[in-house]
Amino acid sequence: MSTSAFSRKKNVDYVGDVSARQMGMSFATTWASGPSVFLGVFFMWRYGVIPGTAWMVGNTLTLALAGAFWSYVPAARHWVNVTIFTLPLFLMYAMMEGLIMLINLAAIKAVFDGQGLIARISVLRMTDPGTATYISVAIGVTIVALIHRYGFRGSVISDRWQYYVQMSAAMLMALFIFVWSDPQAPRPDLFVPGEPGKIGGREWVLFGFAGIITAAFSYAQMWERLAAVPPTNAIRVGLWGSIFFGLYMTLIWIAAFFLTKNLLVSWLALVIIMTVAASTIDSGVAGMQFIARKFGVAPGWGSITALAVVLGFLFVQGAGIDQIWNLMASIRWKVVLVAVGITLLLQIVLWFRKQQVSA
Repeated sequence: MSTSAFSRKKNVDYVGDVSARQMGMSFATTWASGPSVFLGVFFMWRYGVIPGTAWMVGNTLTLALAGAFWSYVPAARHWVNVTIFTLPLFLMYAMMEGLIMLINLAAIKAVFDGQGLIARISVLRMTDPGTATYISVAIGVTIVALIHRYGFRGSVISDRWQYYVQMSAAMLMALFIFVWSDPQAPRPDLFVPGEPGKIGGREWVLFGFAGIITAAFSYAQMWERLAAVPPTNAIRVGLWGSIFFGLYMTLIWIAAFFLTKNLLVSWLALVIIMTVAASTIDSGVAGMQFIARKFGVAPGWGSITALAVVLGFLFVQGAGIDQIWNLMASIRWKVVLVAVGITLLLQIVLWFRKQQVSA
């Protein structure tokens, strides 16, 4: 059998012909992680309307903030250059890419076995957890193979169609949930009080917001998209990303607040989760390849690393998706805030030196 079907095509990382708006759509689609459907529902009902809304707002604003940071703080562009000082960032990138791939594989598994948080919005249960795991891994391996062959360009170009499918299903889901919702049904509290052993909404809201507003800064796949456009266009990519993603989050907010479960809503949620999870996983694979290239090795090593993560899903399924998300948030907001502070300080020093030279 010829190995050409498995070899990497030429110029698969070139996206110079992609407009800022289309890159912004890719920015939003890759950001719309598969669990966002039921995490939006879970956070609103577990912590309250205000914490859930804060999470969705932060989820939207982080894209514009990342774009502005790249455009207006030139020192930020060192974040994708490997030096002794940026090694902690690259360690975070690799960790976040691995975790986001695992969390999206878990979302695909939940689509098939109907267990966990997805049960809040779906009545489907198509197979047992063991079979669902193998299906998820098979899908993950297929995505790794496709992005190994078609690269970053394949990830970006496919995001357009994934966004159209995702938004079409989300609009229908939000519409049907709103129309079929029971006016007498209970709605989520503004803040859900804490219980022994469980954090309350008032305590979680700042953590949830800090964990998500810094989130786009912690992924190689996000910086890869900003680094692929002229620096002055990064802010446009970020703004378009926030607009496209904000539309999606608005629909998830409606679905969460007026929550109704039935077979049609369940199938629409399945379409959204599968589409978005595939986009985020393929971006994670491209992100791993991006990290490999930055370390001066063949992008195929990134593909191998991504494949190892996918196969590792067979052995790491103890934690719930919300627990994995909270772990990711607790790691990244501290690292990102320290790195942003150092970068801004460096930028100020460089500005003063420039002023002294020109004086």
